[in-house]
Formats: sequence, structure tokens, C-alpha cells
Amino acid sequence: YSNSIQAQIDYEIIPRFDVRIAYRFNDVQTTFGDQTIQKPLTTKERAFINLLYETPNQWHFDYTLNWLGEQRIPGTASNPTDFQMASSSPDYFLSNAQISKSWNDKFDVYLGATNLFNYKQDNPILAADEPFSPYFDASLIWGPIFGRQIYGGIRYRIP
Repeated sequence: YSNSIQAQIDYEIIPRFDVRIAYRFNDVQTTFGDQTIQKPLTTKERAFINLLYETPNQWHFDYTLNWLGEQRIPGTASNPTDFQMASSSPDYFLSNAQISKSWNDKFDVYLGATNLFNYKQDNPILAADEPFSPYFDASLIWGPIFGRQIYGGIRYRIP
């Protein structure tokens, strides 16, 4: 079963400066055998804040900070010590930003970055150096495996 609740507040602090704050609680349970437990690799809590500012001459500044709560990790206690993981992930923050400039209704340029704090899950694949081992497991990824990424581009809208 799944129960979810979300709260969100949108507010314009000053003209052209918007703030959005949101929080979500997910109670997602699943049954394994005769036991009902938290669904694995699903965060119970998450929250974010988004700040967006637009200048009168069409510059847009967008920043988002996400908080993801801990997630239950399927049991690895029966594995040898080197191939065990904690029973839950740590909570962590992800941060993204983008700057863009609109020249008219058809043409924008943008520059941005994802995962600004460069947060990555350590050793996301168990026994990665032993792909034919019975302990090889690539299914326990609970967080980012790629670090900071910077991107840019040009957007052209076809009428």
C-alpha cells in the first residue's frame, strides 16, 4: 500500500522573484512473505526549495535545493563483510542551478549545472570487480552515481 501527503507553498517575495517550498511524505509498504515493510529504495521524505528570479530584460536565474531522506536498502547481511551495505541510505542534498537569457519568443541560451555539491553514492555496485561472483549486485543504487554536470545550450522554438 501507499499513502502520501504533500504540502507546497508558492510565494512571490518581490516582483519577478518567486519561491516554491514543498515537502512530501510517502509511506510505501510492501509485503515480502508474511512481513509488511517499507518498500526498498524509496525515500519516505523529501523536500525542496526553488528560487526563480527574472530580470526585466529577460535573464532567468533558477536554483533548486532538494533534500532526500533515507531509504531502506534490501538486506545484504548474509554476504561476506566486503559485500555488505548498511540497512538504510543516508539522507542527502542535491542542488541544481540554471541561468538563461531570452532574446525573443523563439531564441534562448542557457547554462546550468546539476548536482552542484558533487554528491555521489560510494561503491554503488557490489562486487563490481567480480561480475560473475554470486555477490555482484547492481540493483542497490539509492543515490546519484554521477557527480556534478555542467551543461549549456541554445533553444530555438519552431513556430
